[in-house]
Amino acid sequence: MRQELPRFLSDWFSTDSRADSRLLFNLRNMPSDVREHAMEVRANTAHEDIAMCFTAQAWDKGSVILRRISKTLPEFTTKIRTEPKPDSWQLLTFIGAIYEREGNFEKALDSFLGALHQLENLRYLIPNPDSRRRAYSSLHTAELFCGLTRTSLAMSLQNTKQSPREWRLPATTWRDQALIFMEQGRARSLLEILQAQKSSSTESIQEWMDQSYRARVLSTLVQSRCDPQDEADVTKRAAKVAKELGIPDNSFDPVEEALKGWHDTTAQVFKSTMFLPDTRGLLGSIPSGSAVIEVAICMSGIMVMCISSEGIQSVHQSSLGVYQLRRLVVAYLGKMQTLLKDPVGDKAAQLAASLSDISAILSAQLIKPFTATIRKSNAVIFVPTSYLNVFPLSALILDGEPLILKKPVYQIPSLNVLRHLSHTASNIPRATGASVLADCGTGRKQLHYVGPEVVSICNSLRVLPTEKRRFLSSLNSSEIIHISSHGSENYSSPWESTVLGDEFRVVDMAKIGTRASLVAFSCCLSGKGQISSGDDLVGFSHAVLQSGSLAFIGGLWKVDDATTMLLMHLFYKQLAAQRNDTKGGGTCLAVAWHRAVRELYRLDSRSAGTIHDELEEMWKATRGKTTRPEGDFTNLKYMMDLLRSKIDSGKLDFTLPCYWAPFSLVGY
Repeated sequence: MRQELPRFLSDWFSTDSRADSRLLFNLRNMPSDVREHAMEVRANTAHEDIAMCFTAQAWDKGSVILRRISKTLPEFTTKIRTEPKPDSWQLLTFIGAIYEREGNFEKALDSFLGALHQLENLRYLIPNPDSRRRAYSSLHTAELFCGLTRTSLAMSLQNTKQSPREWRLPATTWRDQALIFMEQGRARSLLEILQAQKSSSTESIQEWMDQSYRARVLSTLVQSRCDPQDEADVTKRAAKVAKELGIPDNSFDPVEEALKGWHDTTAQVFKSTMFLPDTRGLLGSIPSGSAVIEVAICMSGIMVMCISSEGIQSVHQSSLGVYQLRRLVVAYLGKMQTLLKDPVGDKAAQLAASLSDISAILSAQLIKPFTATIRKSNAVIFVPTSYLNVFPLSALILDGEPLILKKPVYQIPSLNVLRHLSHTASNIPRATGASVLADCGTGRKQLHYVGPEVVSICNSLRVLPTEKRRFLSSLNSSEIIHISSHGSENYSSPWESTVLGDEFRVVDMAKIGTRASLVAFSCCLSGKGQISSGDDLVGFSHAVLQSGSLAFIGGLWKVDDATTMLLMHLFYKQLAAQRNDTKGGGTCLAVAWHRAVRELYRLDSRSAGTIHDELEEMWKATRGKTTRPEGDFTNLKYMMDLLRSKIDSGKLDFTLPCYWAPFSLVGY
């Protein structure tokens, strides 16, 4: 790209010139309207040249062009600030990046802060979080917040006497300010929903949820109408949506309905939400003894902070960019699915080695620089970014072993979200019941093992399986919500991704209010979602946290239902043991999950066979009783015998990550 750059740059700024273009045009007696048009054309060309240098990462050329622009168009940078356009913040971001690379950190910070001010003003004018999320879904937002973070870290290493306060920034040190900037760019829409729930009335929040549900359903329907491949299906869906929204089918126009505005009272709910930088509050939300690994990434590189409740411990930066990260994660998930299809085939060992290699590459960025701190920690909390949101972070490597074997591991969307979740846990009473639902499906895709899985969970929690028809009504009164079923991912419309067949969507979860400590979807792909540059995921994980729940467990790929049954059996046994331990320190989901995964990883034929037999006996004991979940489990005995045969023959290698790493734990 850099080699091709001269072909794309204009001639106006390719040579040095001392002449101010406006003075030059005046000397030529150019008519005022022609002069202003010519100035506008040159300003647009300057914008394009700066953007091209940024895209090509041609920093030296960018510095030269900026100097020439300042001579020929001295009003250029001033007008970007005083007469901003919708994309002016992007241009200021490009300029800041160029100044940063030439080591002019004060000018870089000034440009980045100008961009931030414009972007926050634009965000404030948008009344609802979904639209705000889309506003932050530009690649350039990641560049802006990475630039602000990098520049603050660079300022911390300079012998500058200026403190952040002299720049009207909230932190007392530049390292703390770097953390604030990193936090300011992530999961803002989720954070604003949590803020609104805390400060607004229940009626206002419910009204917003209803309107938001309506808008999301309509937008996905309108989007599907743009694809003419299946007109009959779209017509059928339109009729279903009209019925859901209570609109007569014969007068239903999705586009017209989608264009209707939000109620003023609903729009005001999010007018008062704002990002409040509070380093002390952020650090205070981190559990004592835990190590937080917070990550930011853009085109030019990755930044990783290791943070404890006492502050930032260390920082790592490298040139691993977002596109390299994407290739690594996509390759990992692809190889994982291939391995899962044939875990005992000739290529299984090669695939497992490839997965380990990718984990090692990412561990060199996320774990190795902080090894000493992580070794001393009680737990590792990741604040991931970009494609790391769909990578099994528990599979990263510490001292030659998967991290999850050594430490409890979980992730959170941001430290600000963690602070809100910890406040909720301390101040809002949780529900007391449990909803545990099995949906085995029908036909060739039937999930036989969800039956014993749910029986085991109910046995640990001392509850009866939930009937499907009563599931939705039971959510608000449940402390633990568990669904074992099929899951599907809708790539084109993530709000339509589902569990329970096609009956329960992301958009439905976001509409519900819960008081759960844990929502677990033992389903394929339930932990994935659409990723934005602002790290606001459209998927079940953020929808669950938005609903009022504290934590979520979901699948990152198409999981193996037999080993998932074993894993969930072990997890809920650990959870029940914690709940029943009167001398213990209370329930810790991350510790229970860590112990369950570690136990699964270390299973051999004998210990796995013992668990199999225990599950089989539990299932037999439910015959003819209400303790057996709904569904057709006619072929379960055959499937359990088949599983026992695999265990006895050693065909199940529980050390393969496709078995122990498919689920992520998100939340508090």
